[in-house]
Amino acid sequence: MTAAHYAGFSRLFAAPLTLFLLSDWKYSRWLVISAVVLAIVSDILDGYLARKFNTVSNFGVYLDLTADKVFVCGLLVIMSVNQMIPVWITFIIIVREFIVMGLRSYVASEGLVLPAQFWGSLKTIFLFAGVLGVLLRIPYGNWLLVVGAFLAVASGSDYALKVWKHVSKDSSNVGVTS
Repeated sequence: MTAAHYAGFSRLFAAPLTLFLLSDWKYSRWLVISAVVLAIVSDILDGYLARKFNTVSNFGVYLDLTADKVFVCGLLVIMSVNQMIPVWITFIIIVREFIVMGLRSYVASEGLVLPAQFWGSLKTIFLFAGVLGVLLRIPYGNWLLVVGAFLAVASGSDYALKVWKHVSKDSSNVGVTS
């Protein structure tokens, strides 16, 4: 286990804290805000540590992706259930995550890696900023989530296009037999 792995696991362990948004406890929102800040810091930290100490690994990459999905999707579901954000935003993000996860699994079975891209990173920034904006009750915080949802569609489309090009290239090399 590396330091980067511990940072990734911290997001997995922070995910259940989002359930406090459903409670009547007067500090629940602040606990969740703290969990979101922890998730942001650990997301930045695990990549930094892995690169700095040259401990980038397949396990680390998948842990990072899984921890992000579990934390963000879980938080968005809880926020939707609590009527803090529109359900359609949560739906778009979750569908995008499943599609990209499937595409990544497919290309991995082909021996390829589909790394995070600019649009996906930008989506993550807007989603975290939007979540914090809503939790901190900043006016128009939901609009950051709307931008994040549109970026989710853009980045998901970018992944799909890359996989489509790979599949099309492979199918053009296959001979037709009768």
